[in-house]
Amino acid sequence: MHVSLEEQARDSPAAGKLSMLLFQVLADKTSAPLSRNDFYLFLKKEHSEENFDFYMSVLNYRKMCKKGVDAEIGDVASKIIETFMLSNGQREICLTSKVKTAILKSIQVDQTYTPEIFNDALLEVLSIMRASSFPKFFEENSKDYGDDAGLHTIVPDDLTNETGLESDMAKDQDPLILQVLQNRLASPLSLADFYNYLVKKHSEKDLEFILLLEHYRKHCRDIPEFVLRNGVTVHSSRNQLHAMTLEIREMFLRDNHLKLSEAIQSQLRSKLEDDADYHPDVFDGAYVFVMERFKNTFIPAFYTQGLETEKGW
Repeated sequence: MHVSLEEQARDSPAAGKLSMLLFQVLADKTSAPLSRNDFYLFLKKEHSEENFDFYMSVLNYRKMCKKGVDAEIGDVASKIIETFMLSNGQREICLTSKVKTAILKSIQVDQTYTPEIFNDALLEVLSIMRASSFPKFFEENSKDYGDDAGLHTIVPDDLTNETGLESDMAKDQDPLILQVLQNRLASPLSLADFYNYLVKKHSEKDLEFILLLEHYRKHCRDIPEFVLRNGVTVHSSRNQLHAMTLEIREMFLRDNHLKLSEAIQSQLRSKLEDDADYHPDVFDGAYVFVMERFKNTFIPAFYTQGLETEKGW
């Protein structure tokens, strides 16, 4: 029995995330090191690019169907069969006999050229890529992903202007979460989509905190550590640091909008209020707490929702 990618996603959140990311890669909506070209080069290295080529050929066939030129549509369909589906084809793909027979009958006997004619074959090819080549590609290309996390992120207008995840914070994070937070994915998995999803869950403060904290880290980058740490230091930056940390406390910590543990809240009060320690790592406990919630709760559900709404494959 054939299992669709949607069914795989419902069975496993992790499978759902990879399936959704596969669609984004194939649609060329991701950037290096997880771009479509990166995936194709990986497949060529593995000598298994025929599934990718078949996928792209079917997309081209669908475009021809929209143009409505019958002669050209027939030629393109026949070329796909000759190349990918016949036993002596140049790049034969692995299909079940039921699917292959049905397609051959529709085209060679009935001469039916509908946009959906290759759908069942496409599903099988996508499932093969999802189960074998794409996980290997993802594992290999995301090992050092954190070292490539310096892109700016354009965030929703009602949050702030722009920010970026610094590599020292990003290197230990889930690459799939970083794809969203760096706004590397297109709708329905963009940063704005994620923010709107959190609004519906009444948890948008989590994302606002992460983004504001990144802005604060960027601000502190060139300030000497002794100025950040020492509450008795007289320095022009101290008043601004105090104002910025006060803003974070008022927005997120006073009423515990982030639902932090008592231990984390106590540590923050001690560092910020008693010690006047304004180093960004004071917030690390809260940062990890919120990112774990993203990883274990919000991101899997958000990816699954995106998988259910994504069209065009």
